[in-house]
Amino acid sequence: LSIFERIFSAKDIVVLNVLQNLAFVYQSQGKYPEAEQLYKRVLKLKEEDYGKENSQLIPILCSLANLLKEMKKFGESEELYTRGLQILIHEYGPDHPQIGDIYVNLHNIYSILNKREEDKQLYNFIKKHSDYF
Repeated sequence: LSIFERIFSAKDIVVLNVLQNLAFVYQSQGKYPEAEQLYKRVLKLKEEDYGKENSQLIPILCSLANLLKEMKKFGESEELYTRGLQILIHEYGPDHPQIGDIYVNLHNIYSILNKREEDKQLYNFIKKHSDYF
């Protein structure tokens, strides 16, 4: 990582990919705080480049949300999944295939947090607007 950071800028796609891959490795090893720090660093750098509401953020939002779910930080995870869902719907409409993935993750969070009303509203929205359900 330090070699790539010396060769490329901190925001270069090569550095961001290395950071994200290293975060995934840490997550796989159960080193959650280290993974969280790296995922948040990548998210911050991508937000600076693309803005906070760009579909380029979806993979890192979902990766961080998945990690936070594993860490039982369900509220933070819910926020990131919701943000990702809103970005997808805004940029691509409610029929985008990735919406299903985020919906399933949000459904799991809502179930854990006992947020039945939010889950029902999301399900009804997706069912109304998508051919996938």
